[in-house]
Amino acid sequence: MKNYNENVAYDLKLFEPKKEQAVPVARKKVKAKVKNPTTQLRPMTRARYWRGLIRTFSTITVMIILFGAMLYIQAQINEVNIEINKMNVKIDEEQSKQTRLLLSLESRMSLSEVEKYATEILGMKKVEGFQINYVQMTQGDKIVIDDQNIGETNLASKISKSVVALIEYLR
Repeated sequence: MKNYNENVAYDLKLFEPKKEQAVPVARKKVKAKVKNPTTQLRPMTRARYWRGLIRTFSTITVMIILFGAMLYIQAQINEVNIEINKMNVKIDEEQSKQTRLLLSLESRMSLSEVEKYATEILGMKKVEGFQINYVQMTQGDKIVIDDQNIGETNLASKISKSVVALIEYLR
C-alpha cells in the first residue's frame, strides 16, 4: 500500500479477454511442377500479333482524331469570342454616340431654344391680356341620347340589323 502515490504503470493485459489460439493445421506439401520455360509461354500467332497491332493503331488514331477535334473546337470558340468582343466594342461606341446625340437633341429642344426660335424666326409674340377671351356657358351640363339606338338594347335586334346592313351592302 505504500506504492499508491508513485508513478507506476499497470499491466492491463492481464484483464483483457484471452483470445483462443489457433490450432495449426497440418498442410500437405505439394511439389510444384516446374514446366519448361520454353513451353510455358504460348507462342504468339500471326493473327494475334496483327490483331494487337491493329487495335493499338486504331486506338492511337482515335486519340489523335479526338485531340484534333478538340483543338478545332477550341479554335472556333476563340474566333467566336473575338467576334463577340468586337461587337461589344461596337455596341459601346454606338451607345456613347446615342448618348451624345440625345444630349445634343435635348440642348436644341430646351424651352428657351424653342421660345427663341418662335420669336426670332417665326415672328411669334407672347400672349397679351387683350387677346384672351373667356367663354361662359349659361346652361348646365346636359345628357343627349340618340333616339335611333334606343331599340338596340336587345342582342338579337343588333344581330338582325347587322345582317340586314350586310345584305344591303352586298347588293
